[in-house]
This record gives sequence, structure tokens and C-alpha cells, in this order.
Amino acid sequence: DEDEGILRPLRNSPAYEELPEPFDTVAPGSNPVWEAYRNAESAVIDAAEFDATEACQTAALSQLVAVPIGDFGVLVVYLTDETAFSDVDMDILEVVTTNAEAVIRGLESAEAQTELAAQLSTQRTRVDTLRDVVDTIQALQDRVSQAETRSQLDTAVCAELTAPETIDFAWIGRPQATETTLTVTASAGGGEQYLDTVRSGDGAASLPAHIAATEKERYANGSISTAVREADWAKEALSSGYKSVLSVPLVHDDVLYGVLTAYSAQKNAFDDVYTNLLTDSGSLLLNYTRILDRRSLGSNQSSTTVTFEFGDGSCPLQQLAAETESELRLNTVARATEDAVTVITEITDGSRAAVCEYASTATGIRSAKRFGSDDSQQLLLEFPRPFLATAIEKHGGRLLTAHATPEATRVQIQIRSEVSRQPLFEFVSDRFEDPELLAQEAGAGPAAAAEEGAMAALTERQREILTAAYYGGYYETPRDISGEELAASFDISSPAVYNHLQAAHKKLLQHTLEHEGATQSARLDS
Repeated sequence: DEDEGILRPLRNSPAYEELPEPFDTVAPGSNPVWEAYRNAESAVIDAAEFDATEACQTAALSQLVAVPIGDFGVLVVYLTDETAFSDVDMDILEVVTTNAEAVIRGLESAEAQTELAAQLSTQRTRVDTLRDVVDTIQALQDRVSQAETRSQLDTAVCAELTAPETIDFAWIGRPQATETTLTVTASAGGGEQYLDTVRSGDGAASLPAHIAATEKERYANGSISTAVREADWAKEALSSGYKSVLSVPLVHDDVLYGVLTAYSAQKNAFDDVYTNLLTDSGSLLLNYTRILDRRSLGSNQSSTTVTFEFGDGSCPLQQLAAETESELRLNTVARATEDAVTVITEITDGSRAAVCEYASTATGIRSAKRFGSDDSQQLLLEFPRPFLATAIEKHGGRLLTAHATPEATRVQIQIRSEVSRQPLFEFVSDRFEDPELLAQEAGAGPAAAAEEGAMAALTERQREILTAAYYGGYYETPRDISGEELAASFDISSPAVYNHLQAAHKKLLQHTLEHEGATQSARLDS
């Protein structure tokens, strides 16, 4: 008995059961049977020797032989009459125990080989699974890096995720505008009929994707059959051959960008390997979605300008306006670093001196400096990140203007047509108290795109200095701000400012003239 460390009878002959006091167990000690097992040597014990052993008081025995079977146990043979074991008897017992040991070792070896083969098969299957997953991830990275639109991006992700045998159907749903429901943007694997059926029914809100969207947490069900009593989609899923489902929400800054969902015909298909695959694919999809959103800001697309108004004292501009009883307008972002944003702010109603004095000591404002001439009403205000303008850009929009009064703040945001408005709208709703959407105005894209394309040709520092020069009145006659004052604002030399402006002017002129020339050529060709 390996658990208790004793010898316990495993098989007995009928005659053994008839003994008046048969052995029960043999514990380590002076027992001759244990000594034979311990020394790995056969032992012949006479009745007299038995009588002297406290643990073996069996008067009905005349002689006992204990023959060890390797480390597996002991074969014990008794004689009850007045006879003794002969040499032939001992040879037979030795042969029997030797053969028994060989058979037991052979059985153990066969079991070990079978277990090893099963382990190797399992490991081989897991290696194949990991290889499929690695190939899928590599293919995903290659395809999403080449995607130029959200449609291409979503289609690529769904197509590559259904390449492994484990995933039979994948689809992506994205929220549109202020809707809370999901719009199917891509799918692969042939489950479109199932999706159309469940989305058209009354239980669409209980779909795994919608649960993940609502909770903003991953939803998994490894046995869809357990959900048939609570959700109609489960019956349809089983009818389509699906047994497992996993939905991964695409969330950034607590804003939902979409949901990636996969179904499998295998039960408990989404183990750690495939859960990580879906999670990593969702992260990749989210990152490239935001990259495309930012890239679309300078693309040749139509756009929509939305206007929000909110009365929220937590907004730094409104707080500044309220404390100084002024009206402020954010003209532009002059400079952005990893931890701060500097904006050019104009006081449209109020005292620049009073606003500057309060802003210099206000919580949430790092610094405040006068900008421009003495008659100017502009300030350079430095805010720590996250700031309104950069946060809006992160969610696919661009802040055009912000006007703050003591009572409310009104912001205008530009959104390209390719960018879903839902993340931006959700950000505004979560960030500010009771925001009101005042207007949505569609605009043509080419002219704005041309302007943005011209600015995109500038370096970041050229753009910052050019923007500050324009809003500061550098190009006015007479100038409201000098090159030396611009240089002081950026902590650089006056020649450096001049060089940056000259380089920016050249790039803008080159872009403008080339664009105009291309436009005229196109007119002549037509």
C-alpha cells in the first residue's frame, strides 16, 4: 500500500481464507514477511520461528515461504501439515515470482507508453493550435497594416480569424452616431443567415455582442446549449451548428468603438489560447481604427461639423470664465507635448490682466502668459493632459473652436465621414455634464482636405510657430507681435523663429501652387 507504507493482501487462495487467524496487513518491523520484502531475498520460516513472532501467532501453520516480487510485493505460501518446502518447490516459487515481476513491469511500461503517447498527441495538437494562432496573428498584422478604410480593416480581421478550424464564424459590429445598437460592418465564415435571423428578432438586445457592448466587458459561453431557456439567439446558434461564442468589446478611455464576436462548432472552444487570440485581435483592431480615424483628419473626404454646449464647471475654460466674469475663445493649439498642451486663448469680453492673474494661480492651469502686443486680448495658457482638444482628437475629431462664458461652453468639432461619431459623442457625454447637441452641419471635403494637406507638409515645430504667428498678429500691419516675442514664447532664438517661418512659407506656397496647377490642368483636360 503506497499510501500507508504497509503490505496489504491483494489476492488470496481459498485455503488461506479458512485459516483461523489469517494475516491482515504487514507493517514495517521485525515481521519475517516484511524482512523478506525489505532484503529482497526469499525467506523460509518454520512454525517455531512463527511462535516467537508476536505479529505472526498462527498455530495452524507449520512452514511459511515469503518470496519478494521485486519492489511490487511479496508472494507468501503456507504449509499447514507437517511437511516442508523442497528445493523444487522453492525453484518453482522463484520462477513464478520472477515471471510475475516481469509481467507487472511490462504492464507498467505499456501504461507509461500509452500515457506518453497520449501526452505527445496532446502536445502535438497544442503545437499545431499554437502554430495556427501564430500564423493568424501574422496574417492579421500584415493585412490590417495595409487597410486604408474601416471597411477594409474590419473585413481583413474577420477573414483571418476564420482561417483556423476552431473559429467558424466571426463578425464585427460598430455603434453609429448616438445609437446604442450595433451595425454589422464585416463578417466571415458563412454565418450571415444566423446573424440576420437573431438581429431581426425581439431578443437582439440579449445577443453576446450586445451584452459585451453594454457591459464593456468580454462575454464568453463555452456551452451555448445552457442558454437556450434564457435567450432565443442560443437556439438559432445551435441550429446553425455553433456550440461556443466569445464577444470582445473594443473600448478605449471607457468609450466603445465596436465589438468583435466569434462562434465555434466546438464546445468550450475558446480556451486561453483562443481567448488571447480574440483579445489581441480586438486590441489590434482598436489601435488601427484609431490610427485610421486620425489619418482621415487630413484625407480628401467630406466632414461634419457638430456643435455641443454644456454647462460644466469642471471644464477649465468655463471655470476660468466664471471666476473672472469673462468670455473666452480658444483660437488654436499652439504647442503639444507628452504631458501638456499650450493654447492661444482670446478674451472676447473681459480684462486680459484679470484673467491672466487668476489663471496663473488656478488649479488645472500650469501657466498663463500674455501673448501679442499690449493692446492684444490674447493669452498663452498651458494645461496638463488630458486636455479637451487632444482628447477630442484621440476619438477621431478635431476641435475647431471653443467659446466659454460664465454660464456655458460651446465647442465646434469636425468629424470626417469615415469616422464613426459614436466614440466622440460618448466621450463628450461621459466627460461633461448634460451636453446638448446644438447642430450638425455637413461640409464638402476637397477644399478642407487641401488646406489640411498643406499644413501636413509642415514639421510639428513649423506648424506651432506659424499658428502662433498667425493668431498672435505677426502678419498684421502694424504687427501685434514681434519675432522676438514669438521666440520668447517658445524659448528659442529669434533667428530660429525666422528660419521656421521661412521654411513654412515655402512649403505652403509650393503646395498651393502645385495644387492650383493640377486643378487648372484637370479643367483643361476636361
